[in-house]
Amino acid sequence: MVRIFRSARLPRRRSARLPRRLLLLVGFCWLLLPGEAAANLFFDRGTWLLGQNDLQGAITDLNRAIEIDPRAVDAYLNRGIAYERLRQWDKAIGDYSRVLELQPQDAYAYNNLGNAYGGKGEWERSLAYYERAAQLDPKLSISQVNAALVLYQVGREVEAAKRIRNLVRRYPYWAEVRAAWTVMLWQQGRHGEAESNWVAVLGLDKRYTDLEWVREVRRWPPRLVEELEKFLQLQ
Repeated sequence: MVRIFRSARLPRRRSARLPRRLLLLVGFCWLLLPGEAAANLFFDRGTWLLGQNDLQGAITDLNRAIEIDPRAVDAYLNRGIAYERLRQWDKAIGDYSRVLELQPQDAYAYNNLGNAYGGKGEWERSLAYYERAAQLDPKLSISQVNAALVLYQVGREVEAAKRIRNLVRRYPYWAEVRAAWTVMLWQQGRHGEAESNWVAVLGLDKRYTDLEWVREVRRWPPRLVEELEKFLQLQ
C-alpha cells in the first residue's frame, strides 16, 4: 500500500524550505526566532530527516515543532509517517486522528489512517478510510489504488479487479497498478494477458520481482503478496 510521503503506504505536502546547511543550524538559532518561525524550522528539519529515513531524528524535531505550535497539522502528519515506518501503528493513528481534529476534510490523513489500520490487520476499517480519502479528493489516485488492493484482501475480488483495470487504463505507466493487475489476471486464469502485462511491469519497475520489498516496503496486503509469489514461481 502506498503512503503519503509513500505512507508510506503519499509524499508530504510541504517540502523542506531551507537549504541543507541551514537545516543543520536549527538547534543553534531557534531560540532567537518567534514561535511560528521556530516551529517551521523544526518542521523543515524534521521533514528533511524523514526524507533521509532518520526516523528518530525526525520524530525529535517534529515533537519540538508540535510543542511550539500544537496546531501544526503537517507536523502531526509527518510524525505519523515516521511512527508508521517504525510499525508503531497506534502512535501513527493518534497523529493522523489529530490532523483530522484540526482539519476534518484532510484526505491525506484519511489515506494514512488506512495504511496504519492495514498495518494492524484491520482491513475493513482500512478500506473505509481509503474510500473516504478518495471521496474527499478524487485526484488523490493513490487512495484509489490502496482501496482496490484492500478490496482484494477482504475477498471482493471482482470489484477490486474492476477498479484496478480502470486505473491501468488511466495510468498505463504506473507500475503499482500494472503489477496488481497482473496478479488479478493470473488469478482469473487469463495467463496470456497476465504475462503480457508483466512485461510492462518489468519495463517500469523491476522491484516488483522482490517479494520482500513488495511485502515490507510497498506493504501490499498479504493475499496479493501470496498470489504474486505463486505467479513468480511459475515464471
